[in-house]
Amino acid sequence: MITSATHSPLIDSANLSRKEQPVTSQNKAAAETTFIKKMDYVSNSASTSKMRKHDSPVERKIMRIKERIARCTLKTAEKNPKELAMARHPGTRFLANGKTLHHSVNGGKHLADNQTAKVMQKLVNAGYALQAQPKAVAPLMNELQPMEAAFNIAARGKLDVLTQPVALHINTGDNGKVISLKTAGKLTGQEWLSENDKPGTFLVLNGKNDETYVAHVAKLAGSAKHLQFITSGFGGHGTTDRHHIAVNKTEAGRFKEILVGNGIAAEKIHTDHFSTNSGQNSINVADILNDMIRENKPCNKIIIAGTPAAVFRQTYTYAQQLNIPAFGENDGEEKIASPGPTGERDNHYVIESFPFADSGQYTTTADNLAVLREFSTTLNYMATTTFLPADKNLYPDSFFHHAVNSIQTTAQQLEKEAGNVARYGDSIAAMKDVTMEMVGRLRNDTLTESDISNIKKVDTFFRNLFNPLELTFTRRNL
Repeated sequence: MITSATHSPLIDSANLSRKEQPVTSQNKAAAETTFIKKMDYVSNSASTSKMRKHDSPVERKIMRIKERIARCTLKTAEKNPKELAMARHPGTRFLANGKTLHHSVNGGKHLADNQTAKVMQKLVNAGYALQAQPKAVAPLMNELQPMEAAFNIAARGKLDVLTQPVALHINTGDNGKVISLKTAGKLTGQEWLSENDKPGTFLVLNGKNDETYVAHVAKLAGSAKHLQFITSGFGGHGTTDRHHIAVNKTEAGRFKEILVGNGIAAEKIHTDHFSTNSGQNSINVADILNDMIRENKPCNKIIIAGTPAAVFRQTYTYAQQLNIPAFGENDGEEKIASPGPTGERDNHYVIESFPFADSGQYTTTADNLAVLREFSTTLNYMATTTFLPADKNLYPDSFFHHAVNSIQTTAQQLEKEAGNVARYGDSIAAMKDVTMEMVGRLRNDTLTESDISNIKKVDTFFRNLFNPLELTFTRRNL
């Protein structure tokens, strides 16, 4: 299980929320209203006039009960879908009552729950604050203006690299998870749909606020008969400034609305409202898939989508962190994976990237920074974390070539402005040291301390530019 400050895993108890059930049903609300009215009738009846006149303890108790029910009813009625999702999360109850449990309870899993609930609360509060008082974009754009041309040149054509077809074969035998790279050819939209519209195939939409991409997926896959969908994400951040970020809906809920609006049947869409990062996406999606497998439904292929710039990294994140038992398929018949000729269990499935994007729509400074940041972040994760598969031979050569090219080009273009060199000279120097020779050391697991330091500096540079820009994206009710 992978844990970190940015990729805290969500515990198994999160299964409680997989089904979209409201916290409070209309019938319950109606019952509470009836109860209040009934108590009004009792407390205003002639037989209780003396009690009311003398403010009896019974009357006071009745009034306290009425007020408590009224407050609870009002509080529930005022919650929007995002707040209701947060209320359903197992960690929220601990935040509400302030109770703490010993770290050994439930294997310490509640600690991850508590952390996730805190992140949810922070995202909700930040959304409201930015909605009420938006960040001014002009000062930041003035800072970025001398670098915009450099980012545009460095990112040109690179989105196609991050959306290239990737197919990873996962075998979960008795010796653990074994990942291998499969040949993945470029298909037309119709060929892709024909290849993937089969029982046991799931398309996962990870939240990144990219409604253009969700609509693109819906347009391509909307006519599928067997393909199922999973939307995953609590929401609060975005990768593109072309869409508003919802403060009142989870990304999973919003994406489901868009899919349904494009003709996809609601019953084919499963939702995870809890994930706040890519690691949690993979863990919570696994919970949904495990539920289906327990119902003897096939699970043969998981296709990863969400936003074009991030789909490459997220595909490998799922390959590393998705943990599901697997079913094979034989002549259309479902079967539990059974021991192979070596005596090991032959559990296998495939994880693929969604290989389509309309690159022409991703042309803003935020879009370019998102692309460049994904190259640096993926390199950083390879070098310093266990979020992604350790075997560098699983990654296509084209990724490393274009990652180095984009970073080197950024450095070359930034150097053309003296002001950039004066302000970001240390970062530019680090970019120059991200070379194919360094990539060779990365792939051979022989990175030096200097190599790791340079990779971190480059990633920090792009993050420190993109993150403040992301805070200027409009937050609103949708």
